[in-house]
Amino acid sequence: MKLSFVLLLFISCFFSENAIAQHKPLLHSHNDYYHKIPFLTAYHHGFSSIEVDVILKNGELYVAHSEDEIVENRTIESLYLQPLLAQAEQGFTHSFTLLVDVKREAKGSLEQLKVLLEPHKGHFYPYTQKNAPKIVISGSRPLPKEMGDCPEYLFFDGRIEEKYDEKASAKVPLISLPFARVSRWNGKGNIPAGDLKKLRIIIDKVHAQGKKIRFWGTPDTKTTWKAFARLGIDYINTDKVEQVAGYFDKLERNEFQSAVTHPIYTPRKRDFSNKKPQNIILLIGDGMGITQIYSGYTANKGQLSLFQMPVTGLSITQSADSYITDSAAGATAMATGNKSNNRMVGTKPDSTKAVSLTEIARQKQMKTGVISMGDITDATPAAFYAHQPNRNMSKEIAQELLSSSLDFAVGSGAHHFSSTSVSDELPQNIKTGEKCIVVYPNEKMNRILDGREELFGKVFTSALEHLTNKKGFFLMAEGAQIDIGGHFNDFPYVVSEVLDFDKVIGKALEYADKHQNTLVIVTADHETGGLSLLDGDVQKGYVEGSFSTNDHSAVMVPVFAYGPGAELFQGVYQNTEIFHKILSLIK
Repeated sequence: MKLSFVLLLFISCFFSENAIAQHKPLLHSHNDYYHKIPFLTAYHHGFSSIEVDVILKNGELYVAHSEDEIVENRTIESLYLQPLLAQAEQGFTHSFTLLVDVKREAKGSLEQLKVLLEPHKGHFYPYTQKNAPKIVISGSRPLPKEMGDCPEYLFFDGRIEEKYDEKASAKVPLISLPFARVSRWNGKGNIPAGDLKKLRIIIDKVHAQGKKIRFWGTPDTKTTWKAFARLGIDYINTDKVEQVAGYFDKLERNEFQSAVTHPIYTPRKRDFSNKKPQNIILLIGDGMGITQIYSGYTANKGQLSLFQMPVTGLSITQSADSYITDSAAGATAMATGNKSNNRMVGTKPDSTKAVSLTEIARQKQMKTGVISMGDITDATPAAFYAHQPNRNMSKEIAQELLSSSLDFAVGSGAHHFSSTSVSDELPQNIKTGEKCIVVYPNEKMNRILDGREELFGKVFTSALEHLTNKKGFFLMAEGAQIDIGGHFNDFPYVVSEVLDFDKVIGKALEYADKHQNTLVIVTADHETGGLSLLDGDVQKGYVEGSFSTNDHSAVMVPVFAYGPGAELFQGVYQNTEIFHKILSLIK
């Protein structure tokens, strides 16, 4: 052997620890030898089929697409057979096909290939069964009538127009054909209906023979990969090994289909002109941008209570010291009307205290409340009652909560408080005028997907009951875990939290209709994850997303409003204007 087995084993171990090792079905590495590390890159990304082109010259099978690409020492033996045998010593993690595309001289090439493979045939299918690689010859091949007489370890890539007797058919595990024969689709948008029909006919014909199918010369896009997988094309042809492997590896975390839908609330949309609100409900979906909202709309089969709100605007979220805000600066802008630096909670950039809406509302003898479906000392809720130079100062923020003028506060983060300072259960009956602070253990406020169920709605209803009074109230309620799902790049987490948030929006709108002096505002502090939507079906409640970052993005976030004063929230404005618009209504 020309290449050290020790080196090959080292490379193989490196890939095992640093790349995706689990099997990924339906992936074919086209022209695999163009990769920096042929064979091993595709193999350790779980590919089911790896293609190598060979040209016979001077008794050697060189790896090349054409003769002018031939390079000394780049042979099928050095680039494919040796690393394959090195992997055999460790044991194969999954079964795969080595597709050898013979560019010319079928007979001579096949004879030379047999010389190379015969001493090692025990490693190949059918001589060993556990994850055994299968050698399949494509390109220049024997005639169908000659295939049955070839060695047991050699199989052949079939053609849809060829006829095979029983003996030859057993040697043909797959059929390959050029995609251009069926369609000129470029991999964007939908496959044309006529082409789709032709594809299905061909796929069904091949599958009826008990064989797998592969198209070559295909578009190589995410849209293509998904469409082909959905069609049941067995091998997805790609030159983008890492990208397609990553796509399918993340697909489970990037898809969501709702098992049930929730009913929405449609407000009566009265004319609120020339009226001022007495009660203000500010609902903040942390990390909730347009795409997060639309994913919820799709999952709920084309309906959201949020989309029933008649007034919409856009909020610019940039902080004082960064193009991309964090929750501390984003919430501080809405709570105090000040652009602050990232990480600062309820302060100006110079760390001096910025007066919040809850403090101003309290001066107006309104009741005030803050709810979060996350840590009550975290940046977004804290901006409405605390004033600290760094959001990480949880103990200090917790002390400010206890000494604040809030009438009602609920969230998690019990470890920040002494066991005697707060309750860890929502009281059944709260006495009039009594301050209610409930801080749950973190495990009580887990994900919707992990069984939080209707806790948000229960807490929100309790807040409304406790805060309702003749002087009015200000309530901020945060859907905190939309943001957490975005940071984790966990799409089902995000969508399920959006749906839970929308249920609370419905409750707020229903309350506003019963108490017509109530303004409901829904917005976000920022978008998280750089989420885009790649596929969906509104009728089925299915949606697929893709994240571009595990951090926040700079995009504007929507603002929705309903009730007296809602018209003020139209247009495009800085997030600080949300504070000033609310302030103008409670003065």
